[in-house]
Amino acid sequence: MPAPRSGPTEVDAAIGRHLKRLRNDAGKTCEQTAYATGMSASKVTRIEGARSKVTWEDAWRLLHCYGAPPDDVEELRQMIAGPAEIHAAVSRRLQELRNRCVMSRKQAAQATGLTPSKVEYIERPESTVTWEDAERLLRCYRASASVGEEIRRKITEASRTGWWHSFRDVIPVWMSKTIATEGVAERIREWHPTLIPPMLRTGAYQEAIWHTMSPDQSPEKISRRVELLLERQRRVLESSCTIWEIMGAGALETLVGGEELMREQIAHLRALGQRPDVRVQVAPRGLHPLSTTPPVRLLRTGAGSPDQFVLAQGADRAEISDRKEMVDQYMADMNGTAVLASRPGALLEQLEGIWA
Repeated sequence: MPAPRSGPTEVDAAIGRHLKRLRNDAGKTCEQTAYATGMSASKVTRIEGARSKVTWEDAWRLLHCYGAPPDDVEELRQMIAGPAEIHAAVSRRLQELRNRCVMSRKQAAQATGLTPSKVEYIERPESTVTWEDAERLLRCYRASASVGEEIRRKITEASRTGWWHSFRDVIPVWMSKTIATEGVAERIREWHPTLIPPMLRTGAYQEAIWHTMSPDQSPEKISRRVELLLERQRRVLESSCTIWEIMGAGALETLVGGEELMREQIAHLRALGQRPDVRVQVAPRGLHPLSTTPPVRLLRTGAGSPDQFVLAQGADRAEISDRKEMVDQYMADMNGTAVLASRPGALLEQLEGIWA
């Protein structure tokens, strides 16, 4: 199996092309850009020619120099943020494997031929991990073949332009980061108080929601947003990620788009409920810890890694954080509600007779 390529990646090449276009649009030479940014002209040339990895700090200096419009700034930020999330997950996983071996960084360095500072760098969330380095550490930690393949897949994914960039015309600013995290998540837990959670929705159900909640959007844009959701669902369900969903007591009874559409949605839920990697519960009608909580999801990218929560506050905005005190509170509320909710295996029984 070929190893992921180290050094500049497809993402860096795409960013370089974008920055070169912006420089040309601004009418600046590489020398003028270097003088204005404090970078060398050769570095500007390397970035544009995909011969150098691109950091956000360098990209920001160039964007500021070119007077780039906000849309271009946000597009490049998203392109850089996605791979960074994946590399952070790899770094946490490697650190976890070293800790399981009860091995210090110095000992790992001696066993692999890496320097202690290199091992320390690899374990930093902001690092860029190459497959060559990861493979040496995995052998040292005696990681299983499945763990090695998991890490190889993540490093490969980080070297490619995020698939979701083709949907950037309909992706809210906050969503790129959570989509990137979904791609490497081992577990997703989600709560929705009034509707069936997004990862369990049919395209028709979601389309009906957006036609009602966002009537000013064109049918074409709504169709694109539905396509994006279905692609996210497909990728998560085809990965090794487990999904644990809790919905409000009235979610199954809320009419969305008509009775025929609801029957199709219930049939879809019934199929998902039989998967071993999908757990679905319905909250009790009485008071429970999530009673006043808006839609929220928790994503974990590896055992021992911190959860990241996404608190949905509206259609086009959300709060994303990995602050321990907030994550712990949402986790406690989810666990408390899960205890009071229907048992996971009861979903098929609950769906009997609904919208029949």
